[in-house]
Amino acid sequence: MCELGAGSFGVVQKCVNSTNGGVYAMKTIEKARVIEKDMGEQVKREVLTQLKVKHKNLVRLHYYFEDAARIYCLLEFADQGQLFAYLKAEKRPLPEPRAASFFFDTARGIDYLHSLRVAHRDLKPENVLLFGDELLAKVGDFGWCVELTDGPRLTFCGTLEYVSPEMLCGEPHDEAVDLWALGVLLYEMLLSHAPFLGSKKDLMDKICDVDFHIPKGSMSPGPEELIRGLLVRSGSCRMPLKRILEHEWYLSVCYAQDALAARTELAVGDQPRPKARSRKIRISTSLHRHRGRHVQEN
Repeated sequence: MCELGAGSFGVVQKCVNSTNGGVYAMKTIEKARVIEKDMGEQVKREVLTQLKVKHKNLVRLHYYFEDAARIYCLLEFADQGQLFAYLKAEKRPLPEPRAASFFFDTARGIDYLHSLRVAHRDLKPENVLLFGDELLAKVGDFGWCVELTDGPRLTFCGTLEYVSPEMLCGEPHDEAVDLWALGVLLYEMLLSHAPFLGSKKDLMDKICDVDFHIPKGSMSPGPEELIRGLLVRSGSCRMPLKRILEHEWYLSVCYAQDALAARTELAVGDQPRPKARSRKIRISTSLHRHRGRHVQEN
């Protein structure tokens, strides 16, 4: 196994199934660190949420198991890495068709998550993973996700450049924080830097004042309208995902992708598609320090 990354509670490693050659990402969480930081409920929520979600634009958790010391999560392996690394390698604004593909893949994943009454709360390029030659984008890392119950949510979480004004100002927040982060993401992809820059204090002031600038001629009207509709001070006034996914820019991108797929299919002919294998997983919902639980696959 080789290490892909490290976090506060453990590491992520690339691993290979010796039986069938399947490649996965194994996230190992150290229970001692979780207990030390009093983050048991958060980790449990992350694992159970990721087990529940099934969408092509959300990273899939295949298996979960635990022993006395660690929790192990076997995830889809992002063979093309993080969107963050992709943007860093490009060193320039992305072409609009590519940015649109990443943006709308991400928006579809978030839309599905919201349909389950779950907010992600840590959307950023590091948590958008890329798969396959077509660079399909999927949202991962559900460490700060929260179920949208009736009670107020005041926890400050996420990455400062992507944090919404209401969260930054200590106000109650809901799934609209993800809409704000989508706006920041689209801006960064098209201009190769975040919309709010400066020292920590300046950055916080600019976010709270929604003080950003889109240079004239830097993008077409479609993405500019989306950014201005998402980077709005009031969460209730941000462009909803339904409108985003019906936006003219989105539809034009879908049309172009469908046309390309049709041309490709004509060129190579119809190929039979393998049937997906259905799996049911039973898991323990307790993440105790001294009791190992195992996943069983039926």
